Amino acid sequence: MRLKALIAIIVAGGSMLGFRVAPTITGSPQVQISLWSGQHGPCSTTYDFVPSLTCPSGPGDAHIGSVFLSSSLYPKHQFFFEVGEVVSDQGTLCVRLFDVTISTAVAGSEMCETNPSPDTALPIRVRSQALTLVTSLDEYAVQAYGDSFYLGGFIWDARVIAR
Repeated sequence: MRLKALIAIIVAGGSMLGFRVAPTITGSPQVQISLWSGQHGPCSTTYDFVPSLTCPSGPGDAHIGSVFLSSSLYPKHQFFFEVGEVVSDQGTLCVRLFDVTISTAVAGSEMCETNPSPDTALPIRVRSQALTLVTSLDEYAVQAYGDSFYLGGFIWDARVIAR
């Protein structure tokens, strides 16, 4: 009996339980593929993996915050790299998406932000231009570097967006 009542609520839109049944999506919905989330900062003035267990990153650190992705799984989507970050006062923070499988940065994914303020950190979300990802199943990770002053800041989260 309780199951029938629950089914009736869900079919009616779930309003009695505080949720709604999602509408049918047409076209290409946006998909967010999280690489990782948590506060991590670069530990170098040259590109290195973020997050990492050691500073600079050691063997295997590329796999801590990585994701396997094939663009062929999302045939009608464009891909973007998005990062939530905080740039230190008077700092510069650069991030990029790195294809671990073929050991190369993804073209067009590099984003650098400079904060001119002498006393206030700059929280910001940055998104790359549309990226071309390979159709094979490759491993992707985040790389970052900061300038020598506070090493630029830190990263809260990173994701690949398919839309």
